[in-house]
Amino acid sequence: MTGRRAFARVAAEQDGRFTDLVQEWGLYLSEWSEKNIREDWGSFAKATRWIMGRLRDYMRMENDCLYPLALRHGLIALRP
Repeated sequence: MTGRRAFARVAAEQDGRFTDLVQEWGLYLSEWSEKNIREDWGSFAKATRWIMGRLRDYMRMENDCLYPLALRHGLIALRP
């Protein structure tokens, strides 16, 4: 049970980051319509690099922190 608590604690600490990321992704999708992209390609490219960086950082955190912790405590298993 200790492993589940440790994982739950770390996951809860990251929950706010995920919530922010979901909100930022939604804003990105609503802001950059085809028309807006055509009218301001430079800003679209900058916004895309920024949101992709946020996604990359979040995925890195999951891969470096959450998945190893879940594996260590037997909460998930690797595929055969």
